[in-house]
Amino acid sequence: MIQSLFILNIRGDIVLEKHWRAATSRSVVDFFWGKVKECKSFRDVHPVITAPKHYLIHILDGNLFYLASVTAEVAPMSVIELLHKIADIFTEYFAKATEATVRQNFATIYQLLDEILDYGYPYITESNALTSLIAP
Repeated sequence: MIQSLFILNIRGDIVLEKHWRAATSRSVVDFFWGKVKECKSFRDVHPVITAPKHYLIHILDGNLFYLASVTAEVAPMSVIELLHKIADIFTEYFAKATEATVRQNFATIYQLLDEILDYGYPYITESNALTSLIAP
């Protein structure tokens, strides 16, 4: 399902990246950011963007873009829902998901992502189950 996940700030800088299948080149972030700059506001960016080798599916939550790269056809709404769930889990764990909290909690976030996704497929997405595995 998801090959890689990038979390970007509103300047287009990569705050965090996680790969499950194969490492996705950071050039997809440059491609995505070029599309963002073409829009008048961040909310005008299409949620699904077709890049030369990937589908880029994203959400904007607070001041962070959650960008998933997908190589095969997948239901975009399922990826969007998963990205929202990830953002909600981060908010639950850290009170507010900001660039600073992501940078301060790398280890916890990587543990959460390892539990939430298994080889790029959703695995554990319930916060009650996650809090029993990884202490908030």
